[in-house]
Amino acid sequence: MGMKNNMPLRLGAAGAVAAVCAVLAVWSSRWSGGSAANTPATGDTPNAPNTADLIGEWRAAVLAGEPIQAISLAKRAIAPAKPKPPYQVEEALCADNGINPAYLRAGFNKWDFQLWNDALFFKKLSDDIIAKAKGRDPVEALFDAVRARVKPVESSKGAVLWPRTIWSLGEGFCDRQAWVLCELAWQAGFDTVVVYLKEPGKPSPHTVCEIWGPKGEKWLADPFSGKLLKGRSMADLAGNPDLAEEIWPERKDWWNAVAGAVRLIPAYPQDFCWRNQALSAIVTNVLGDDSPRFGTPPWKRIQLLSALTGHPASKFQLWPYPFRLLRAQMARSAAKVRNGHPGK
Repeated sequence: MGMKNNMPLRLGAAGAVAAVCAVLAVWSSRWSGGSAANTPATGDTPNAPNTADLIGEWRAAVLAGEPIQAISLAKRAIAPAKPKPPYQVEEALCADNGINPAYLRAGFNKWDFQLWNDALFFKKLSDDIIAKAKGRDPVEALFDAVRARVKPVESSKGAVLWPRTIWSLGEGFCDRQAWVLCELAWQAGFDTVVVYLKEPGKPSPHTVCEIWGPKGEKWLADPFSGKLLKGRSMADLAGNPDLAEEIWPERKDWWNAVAGAVRLIPAYPQDFCWRNQALSAIVTNVLGDDSPRFGTPPWKRIQLLSALTGHPASKFQLWPYPFRLLRAQMARSAAKVRNGHPGK
């Protein structure tokens, strides 16, 4: 049994890919290999004493579910740093998916708090799953956890289905299972890619994901079908059609969609915001291996994946779906406020 991908893919034309590549070139000069003024704030600065204490308090406030306190501490942590404006392609990504581009320049808000809280949740969950696996392949342990928790059924709860919600409900087809696995693996220190199988002119029939280790280790994961292939990637399937038939013997429509597979970066809209990129750098500097991963610039993720996989940066695309999900959540929140019931 299979089901059409219920996270529809809306890709731009070749010009959109060219824009991503152009931004990557600018991003490299902005964030890497430059002076301190060109990098996100990290650690203590002359204007930010006691950064470690601030971040400790910030983490405690997030875990305690105190958004006002956490946001206040985050503002103080990044105060010495100079904001960086968003790129035009990022503003276009917002506008094309129903979010005012001014969101990228805004101050910290409840959607950022949601990102931090979810990142800490998945960081702890990932650490716990791997610790209980007692020496097993960590990706295999995470894969099995998703298979056990998230059943391949359509959620009927009407919720806004972020990975945390998918995990909580324990429901979701291939695309949502793959996204949850990506989030767990990302928090465990791996690089991840959501992969839509795609045949020209047709909807994506299936979603899988790739997981990459720091030394080029790779896994092709399909939680829906229960297939985890260590040492394989979508490129291996494209180069060996018989392998796709072996993995999915009854799904010829999936075999035909391997060659046109689309690789998407599972970044949240909040990750595109400079405020979260700057805060993430400080949190990572203070907490080290205990730091949750959030606010990594999507351009950095593309650059790292390009180096790991050997694929050009143009083979990776930004994922519009999380922007539409945030737009839906913002609309629900606004409706609740109008009706006198503020909240998510």
